[in-house]
Amino acid sequence: ARLRAMLAASSLVGTAMLRYVMAVPPMATLDGEDVVRLLAPTVTRYLTADAAELGLPDL
Repeated sequence: ARLRAMLAASSLVGTAMLRYVMAVPPMATLDGEDVVRLLAPTVTRYLTADAAELGLPDL
């Protein structure tokens, strides 16, 4: 669970860095709902996909 949370967090933190800290277009100028629509499948997959599908090690 911890590794899954870290994978999801890395995607969210990276997005926040591009949007708010570095203000890199087009990420910085996208509507918030568009960002959620684009990121949600990846974050959901990190949190819910089968461990083998993600290639997670047995911990």
